[in-house]
Amino acid sequence: LSVLLRVTADGPSATICNPAVTPVKYLKLSNGGPISSPSCLASWDLHEVEFFDQNGNQIFATADTSTGSSAGNYEPSNAVDGDLSSFWAGDHDHGLACGCWSEEKMDVQAIDFTLPEESYLSRIEVHQGHNEWSMLQLRLKCAGANAPYGSALELDASLDHTSITCNASGCVSQRNNTEQWYCGQQWIEENDATSHHPNACG
Repeated sequence: LSVLLRVTADGPSATICNPAVTPVKYLKLSNGGPISSPSCLASWDLHEVEFFDQNGNQIFATADTSTGSSAGNYEPSNAVDGDLSSFWAGDHDHGLACGCWSEEKMDVQAIDFTLPEESYLSRIEVHQGHNEWSMLQLRLKCAGANAPYGSALELDASLDHTSITCNASGCVSQRNNTEQWYCGQQWIEENDATSHHPNACG
């Protein structure tokens, strides 16, 4: 599935995040909605994020966070270590479960990535665990070396693998065409249509 990313303006002069048009050094990936778990004590788990330049070469980033595990078994570096079995864990205190969700909790779990230098990006690969600690809505912000974060791109993600491709026309989210589960209920994606059973998140 290919889905155009929605742009959320953070102010009248905010810059839209498109790393194919404007070189970036910093990127922030955060929660745009609840996770799949029905437990209010659960957090978002992010397994891996990969960045690629305009020639298709991978750029290796470092990762940090102020809203989740920063040390131990679930530290931010797990999201850029090339191992899909390891993961970064967000802060359990925020209660991102679907039954506890409110719009005020948007962006409360975020992970920051730093590239070695300002770079144009053509593709970003996001890997989640296809489990109850995954989510279907993510937000991406980016910034240059001497610029603040601009507007967020809100993207519809797969619970496992989502590919974000960017060019001069904008960014597109490509999701796996697979059966998924969300808030304990079945979520089925077929071609360009998405259907789901009612759940605690509405």
